Amino acid sequence: MPRGTQFGQLVDQFREEAGHAVSRALGQNELPGIKAILRRTYRRLHSDFEWPHLRVYRDKTLAAGEQYYALPADLLSDRIAQAWVREQGTDWWYDLIYGIGLDAYNTVHSFRDEREDFPCRWQVWEEEQFEVWPVPATSDHTVRFYGVRAPKPLTDENETVDLDDDLIVLYAVAEMLARERSSDAELKLQQARQHYMRLRSNSQHTEPFTMKVSHDRRGGRSRIDLTDAAQNQ
Repeated sequence: MPRGTQFGQLVDQFREEAGHAVSRALGQNELPGIKAILRRTYRRLHSDFEWPHLRVYRDKTLAAGEQYYALPADLLSDRIAQAWVREQGTDWWYDLIYGIGLDAYNTVHSFRDEREDFPCRWQVWEEEQFEVWPVPATSDHTVRFYGVRAPKPLTDENETVDLDDDLIVLYAVAEMLARERSSDAELKLQQARQHYMRLRSNSQHTEPFTMKVSHDRRGGRSRIDLTDAAQNQ
């Protein structure tokens, strides 16, 4: 799969595929529009399917007395699949359950600075942050998120694209040619769809990550071995 192509190279590939002038000097007026189509196509394809290579683990260290934390900058808040917490000084991870309701707040009053070790619930707060409950009494607990990496902004031409470059270019060119009422528009769209289905089919052969779970007698929480889960992420 041709990933890792620079955004500037993607623009050149678009010009070649669309039959436009490859020279930047000959097509400066078209450049903003080409980049806009490529960015939009990239974002759509990024969100359209959960590409396995975009699934990542991200860690966040908790501090004593802190209720709210910034989410990892490159992680989509609405596509976090799972979260775990590691108790300070241990090698075991425990399920961090999503959702903090009134029952929780009425049990341990976070807004009165009541603290306990260690957190067992979390939820997204104001989109860019997350909240934990109970508020940790000591520092250095670690939260590990498993989710989908956010799309890149593609503002710099040296920025590399993390999706298949042919897929992005074919869909973008099909849109451009359709606007121009070109007879090639339908052909490019068919090529894009065929390539998309091929990539999806190949990606579904990727084996999902399997967790090792054991039961913790303290409070009945699931205890999980994540020793190798975040390697190379």
